[in-house]
Amino acid sequence: CTECGKWNTLVEEVYRDRDVQRRSRAAKPPVKVGKIAEAPVTRVSGEMTEFDRVVGGGLVPGGVLLLGGHPGIGKSTLVLQLLGNIARAGRSVCYFSGEESEQQIGMRASRLQIDSDDLYISNENQVEDILSILNQMRPAVAVVDSIQTALTDQVDSLPGNVSQVRESAAMLQQFGKEQDC
Repeated sequence: CTECGKWNTLVEEVYRDRDVQRRSRAAKPPVKVGKIAEAPVTRVSGEMTEFDRVVGGGLVPGGVLLLGGHPGIGKSTLVLQLLGNIARAGRSVCYFSGEESEQQIGMRASRLQIDSDDLYISNENQVEDILSILNQMRPAVAVVDSIQTALTDQVDSLPGNVSQVRESAAMLQQFGKEQDC
């Protein structure tokens, strides 16, 4: 390393070309700010007053929210409760968990008395497969728990690596914007 002078501290990260389809599509023209302000935005309520208040009145379609905190403080439980409420309101939601099995999430849902035909659980953590599932399902809300477990073929490194997290998050964010998910 030219910075610290130590051997075997550099890690090669290979970036693959982004989706050629993404580059070749026509760019969306800019919109006048006055037209944006006129368009009503229907937020997705989590039916949790304090959560909705913290996020400005509910989730914004096409928005991305990063929920962080120490391990074990209840992030996954909070998210499952939120998704359960949204699903009970008749909106389709999908929870991708790279950390817990479907059975673990099912037991938590049972304990929280969450049961809805509009709440889907998956253990998929490959971003390209997650996007394929989301393209087929078209849910109102999707959760990836946690982004550190996600990986994409666009980056040649292990899950949790900064490059993997950054690229995975960017791909999911782009999908969310394009699909109002």
